[in-house]
Amino acid sequence: MNIFLLLLALSQPAFAAEKVCSCKCVTKEADGSYGLEQGSGPDREQAGETLKKNLKDRKCELSPDCTGSC
Repeated sequence: MNIFLLLLALSQPAFAAEKVCSCKCVTKEADGSYGLEQGSGPDREQAGETLKKNLKDRKCELSPDCTGSC
């Protein structure tokens, strides 16, 4: 019985869903082509902040799309 409980306790993190939110947006590159920039974090706010850092001086051509366990 104790071995079963120990195995159950050790396997618990494998079953737990990790909360991750991802935000993506379409950007226009310097050469005129379009690219995709993204950022992720544990919630929408942090994912948005990561996306802003990754964008640097570029802007989103479309509104950012956020998905995941936000």
